[in-house]
Amino acid sequence: MYFLFIKILNLALAHRWNGIIALFAVSWYMLHTANAETINYVSARTDSLTTLTVIAAFVIYIYADSWKKHLSYIPIVIGILIKPTPVMYLPLLFFYKLIFERGVNLRAILKKKNRKIIIEELISLIPLTVISFGVFYFTMKMTPDSWVPGGRSQFYYLITQPFVILRYFWTF
Repeated sequence: MYFLFIKILNLALAHRWNGIIALFAVSWYMLHTANAETINYVSARTDSLTTLTVIAAFVIYIYADSWKKHLSYIPIVIGILIKPTPVMYLPLLFFYKLIFERGVNLRAILKKKNRKIIIEELISLIPLTVISFGVFYFTMKMTPDSWVPGGRSQFYYLITQPFVILRYFWTF
């Protein structure tokens, strides 16, 4: 995580304090009670593992050259086999490539002159998209119909979410 933060901070603005800021961010993530609470639940450890795979994929992608960037697919595949959430690496990588590699800011993304860049980046993500959704589909097919995530009722799950969101917001 430190290597990811230091690279992004240096891309955004090179400064001598970036190492300290990256170390603080990693320490905050590691020691904060909201994350420690997640680690304490055996059933929630998959969230930490999948976060690790996404961060590993980003570090591999950012530091690798040319074809070696495709090695970042490996942690994503492993992460999707743990839990489907690493599929979110796709939009994160898309925006990373637009903002940091292509220099397109958020306001300029919707402008007509940047359509070609956006299409090129979307096309470049096709292999990862096919692999990610292929592994995702495989995990869904391998999941038995008897398994029910999050309890018996979607309604009860949804009405508890405001409490959970407020709790984590307050904890942070």
